[in-house]
Amino acid sequence: MKEKKKSAVSWVLTWAGQKRIAYVWSVLLAIGNVIFKIFPYFIIADVVKLFLSGEKEFEKYLVKAVLIALSFIIAELLHSLSTALSHKATFTVLANIRKSCCDKLARVPLGYVKDTPSGTFKNIMVERIDSIETTLAHIVPEFTSNLLAPIVILIYFFLTDWRLALWSLVPVIVGFLSYFLPFPLKISDI
Repeated sequence: MKEKKKSAVSWVLTWAGQKRIAYVWSVLLAIGNVIFKIFPYFIIADVVKLFLSGEKEFEKYLVKAVLIALSFIIAELLHSLSTALSHKATFTVLANIRKSCCDKLARVPLGYVKDTPSGTFKNIMVERIDSIETTLAHIVPEFTSNLLAPIVILIYFFLTDWRLALWSLVPVIVGFLSYFLPFPLKISDI
């Protein structure tokens, strides 16, 4: 009976050990970062409404400006915490991968180790494992959280004006069509 092959994600979760929850918190904090970076634009929309309605009371504008500043400060704080957590978890994962490689190297026949240039092992143990860091520490929390931003903005558009929301989808549809459908003109034809 064939043994089922583990996916890359299951290997990472295995190596992450007790730090798995740090990745979850990192993603949640990154989502909070995105929300607090979007929030000022909603406040600016309120400022524009106040301005167009003829509001002249300075305190209302000042409160909105303070909320915008606080939102950006909270967003940066959440981003810093998210990055710190993801890096801490990632370095644990990288250490566990290196330990696993060392254990595997100890079981490799000595003749193979002797015939293989030491630079090969250094390349695997240092550079290849280090290349995983960017994906785990940055892409996992930031990519997942940044998928949320367009969805939140589209929901806001639908709540504000459904026609605005539909018009905002036109460039997306045109982009998909131009990307996936064959284009009759070639650059050489121009």
